[in-house]
Amino acid sequence: MRSSLQPNYYILSTVLILMVIGILVLADASAPLSMKQFGNAGVYLFKIMVFTILALIIGLACYKKDMEWFKKKSLPFLVISIVLCLVVFLPVIGLKIRGAQRWINLGIMTLQPSDFLKLASILFLAAFISDNPIKKWKDFFLFLAINAVIFFPIILQKDMSNLMVMAAYVFTMLVVSSANKKFIWALVILGIILMSGLVFIESYRLERVQTMLNPDLDPMGSG
Repeated sequence: MRSSLQPNYYILSTVLILMVIGILVLADASAPLSMKQFGNAGVYLFKIMVFTILALIIGLACYKKDMEWFKKKSLPFLVISIVLCLVVFLPVIGLKIRGAQRWINLGIMTLQPSDFLKLASILFLAAFISDNPIKKWKDFFLFLAINAVIFFPIILQKDMSNLMVMAAYVFTMLVVSSANKKFIWALVILGIILMSGLVFIESYRLERVQTMLNPDLDPMGSG
């Protein structure tokens, strides 16, 4: 069983340090808004701490699970995550914030399913690559097809930031899997084509890229 092994203290310490830094940053950033909305600077900090404790409990429970358990559950987890990412488009349930349709309204809180999809896709792709090494073109095309399904709801949500994060870890997973360089370069080329196409489809994305390259185009900083 996994619980009989010692944890990797380097990874554990890194996660805890990042968690503490994240809490401090969010606490500082949310204090003014919390004071304005509730008259108490610690309301959002309290919510952050509740979810942090919940995450630690879930993390401990996952640590005690065998890796084979994650491989078996990775597909159901992925399917559920994709469905939830599509649920955001349903009326009443789906919540649009600043023109973006990426959240589910649960009444007392909102849920962004793309966060679950990122975790689910990492688990599933890791399980897939371990059982199906990318050695031939047919393996690579199957890998692409799976990622197309995973990326589809994120593209529908027009969530470019999450799409770039997901593309980055998919590329990293392919590299560390010791795949042939021709597949890595093929993925890079396809990624550039896809990202370029998505940038040019939406004019505001192109404007942001132009502003990043030439800040003088947007002196007020609206981009």
